[in-house]
Amino acid sequence: MHSVKEITSREARTKWREILDEVMTEGRDVAITRYGKQVAVLIPAEDYKSVANDLDELRLSRIAERAYSDYLANRDSAERYEDLRGELLEDR
Repeated sequence: MHSVKEITSREARTKWREILDEVMTEGRDVAITRYGKQVAVLIPAEDYKSVANDLDELRLSRIAERAYSDYLANRDSAERYEDLRGELLEDR
């Protein structure tokens, strides 16, 4: 696995073109940090296309976990996973 270059959000704003060139030409992943925490990662579009479906499933599972936590905290707030998933997929 190759290393991920980290840059601050401020640096990303000032060097946006250079960062995009680095991702496109070198295929390098660049993580953007804010207050020392990674908030986003730029990856080559080709890599994104290969994992896009997996990302959708990952995001859907996070939504389901949040809905379950909400349900445990307040059982009147229950929503079925299938309903949440259906709503999300309609937006795409």
